[in-house]
Amino acid sequence: MERKKSQLLFNFLPDDTFNHSRNGTIGRIGWIYEDRKSKVSDLPKGYLLRRIRPYVEQWPNDVPLRPDNVDLVSPDGASFDIFPRVFECRSCGACTEFSEDDIKSGSSPRCGHCGKEFDDTEQLQFVTVCTCGALDSVPVPYCSCGHSYPRFRRPTSQMSDSYWECPECGDYIGDAYTALDNCRFCGDRQRIKVHSSSTTFYPQKASFVNVEDQDLNSIARSDEFQKQKIVDYLLDQDQATQSDETELDVDQDVLDALGVTEEEYLDKKEEVNEERQQEREEAMEWVEDTFDDRRRRAVSEEVFEFESLVKNADIDATSLEQLQEEAKSRKDLDPAVVDQYKDARNTLNIDSVRMISDFPITTVVYGYSRLNPGPNEDSRLNTFHGKNGNDRMFAQTAEEEAVMFTLDSESVFKWLQENGIVNEWPDEDLDKWFLRNLREYPYYEEVDPDDDSEIARHTLTLLHTMSHTVMSAIDALSGYSKDSLVEYLLPHTLSFVIYKRSDTDFSLGAMHTLVEDRFLRFVDYINSDAEVCIYDPVCEEEENAACEDCLFISNISCDNGNHNLSRSTLYGGKFDDGDIEKGYLDIQVAEDGTNVGS
Repeated sequence: MERKKSQLLFNFLPDDTFNHSRNGTIGRIGWIYEDRKSKVSDLPKGYLLRRIRPYVEQWPNDVPLRPDNVDLVSPDGASFDIFPRVFECRSCGACTEFSEDDIKSGSSPRCGHCGKEFDDTEQLQFVTVCTCGALDSVPVPYCSCGHSYPRFRRPTSQMSDSYWECPECGDYIGDAYTALDNCRFCGDRQRIKVHSSSTTFYPQKASFVNVEDQDLNSIARSDEFQKQKIVDYLLDQDQATQSDETELDVDQDVLDALGVTEEEYLDKKEEVNEERQQEREEAMEWVEDTFDDRRRRAVSEEVFEFESLVKNADIDATSLEQLQEEAKSRKDLDPAVVDQYKDARNTLNIDSVRMISDFPITTVVYGYSRLNPGPNEDSRLNTFHGKNGNDRMFAQTAEEEAVMFTLDSESVFKWLQENGIVNEWPDEDLDKWFLRNLREYPYYEEVDPDDDSEIARHTLTLLHTMSHTVMSAIDALSGYSKDSLVEYLLPHTLSFVIYKRSDTDFSLGAMHTLVEDRFLRFVDYINSDAEVCIYDPVCEEEENAACEDCLFISNISCDNGNHNLSRSTLYGGKFDDGDIEKGYLDIQVAEDGTNVGS
């Protein structure tokens, strides 16, 4: 089966089912072929596994993913088997179950009751599913009269109302679960589901930015390098630039014009370098005092990803400030309109917006679950087994169209302050304060204010809500639907990236066109349209102002499993056990972008 490689990664994975696009046959993916020309196998497997491990360890079953027993695979095609193997006759309604050998024999399957030859569209759409990962055809019961080809009656859409009936004697055989035993693998109760239901297969994935950067080895192995990366972020400077700096020739005419001698210039330069070095030493001491080993590594990895997007000359990115300059020479942009974009951005209390043409993202699918999207006592994480005894993880590296947003740190702090989460303005720099007080998102659950803090709970919910609201705005105003978009959260830097999923076929550049041509309408949508949910007041009062209508997106698109979301963070309203009196968008911003009264 030939498929676009990115579609294989998201939609055609081993043990998942699908409807064949040509003939409607239902199949189950059996094997993914490897693209041996891909460089995916060269990715830093140990680094990826270490980043994935915190997710894996939350599942109740032991999944020993280690570099020596895992193969990284770039998908390049797939094989499948016809599944499920129960057919429902369109003429008489009877169900006939076939063995795997029957299907593979090549002979045309026929109805056991009336003898009609089945076509590809007469497969029974239902399967049995277990949380342990088992998936099978629905077992067909026998009637007491000896007939073995019953009808599966479904008077309503509820499986609890379905039952088996004998076409020979007309007797009621039993409900839908009559012939269904407990799972033969784990002994738990199985469920009957439509094969295409999202609950039958939840892919478990992780994403990484700029994973091919050579510095990742240093991040993974060097405590000192981790500290330096955090210090670079805090001081907004590159240690390499500082250490490699050499004496530069200075134009004497420039010195004369400034009324400065060369000796005075060199003295001042040395003084500045000493001040910078002292700043670095103080920042390094702060890092050492603030983070334990685990936190330091996690924060350094995140700020490394952030810096690789905003400071990497190889990344093709355009800010609103740069767009403003480009508008002066581009015929497709109206300078008078673009000049309004920065003020409009400030109404959202956003510090920066960057359009990225080549967002370097690596996606890894490391397993799947059934019936439950995340870990609990009844769910299991299943891995993809290879032929050599190793597990397989499927990966793809791509450069995608993206837009990156960073919230204004002063606005976020003032929002926390006005809602009574914090009191006095901190003595330390806000970048330090947020690095200290925030945490990475717990993928499968809400941030617990008791275990973490109200600061983390409110701020991470705010950032994630803004991300989903931006996706809703893109969905409403561009050629992309929310299902074609993916978010990437960088919580310690108050940033997120929205990028296009590579398995979708929408027009390239639609997101950037939205920012360039319709940014004012985009901002207006977030400020007003996105505040409303059709399920209010129930959504606000009973669902923490987050539901399928207003904020939820697909699990593939969401970086936090649709947790830590609430419209109340943006617009005010009920939140957790209290109220947010002032939404983030209600924080006043002066014309120069600073907070009124700050």
